[in-house]
Amino acid sequence: MTTTSSNEMYSPSPDETKKQRKKQAKREAKMMLRLERAKANVQKTEQKLAKSQARLEARVTRLRNLEARMAEMRAPHQESETSGPEGSTDRQEEVLQAQQETFQNESEEEPTSATNTEASSSDSELDTEEADVQTGGAE
Repeated sequence: MTTTSSNEMYSPSPDETKKQRKKQAKREAKMMLRLERAKANVQKTEQKLAKSQARLEARVTRLRNLEARMAEMRAPHQESETSGPEGSTDRQEEVLQAQQETFQNESEEEPTSATNTEASSSDSELDTEEADVQTGGAE
């Protein structure tokens, strides 16, 4: 006699096949939703990264400018000695202009977290300290 396994003889009924297809379609739909969410998350993260990189570049540029100013301040004061009070007026105008630029840059950025708010306040403190140093701390 030939023996056959019970699996070979079993064929699912049309209702069971339909249920299996339905389950499979449901699983695929869920997986597609997960995939779409993951893609959206990646896109948001890329946008945040681009924003952060732009902010970083702006801050690095600002740092370089401040370092250059500091180097100018530490250089011998030959120019300021010969120019008299007019030189200090020009410097005050430069400080005002730098503060206005900083204000404009900060108003363009929207703080998205407490960290950004803290960074903005520390930038403002630096500007205040810089102005104090340049005016001789006349407050």
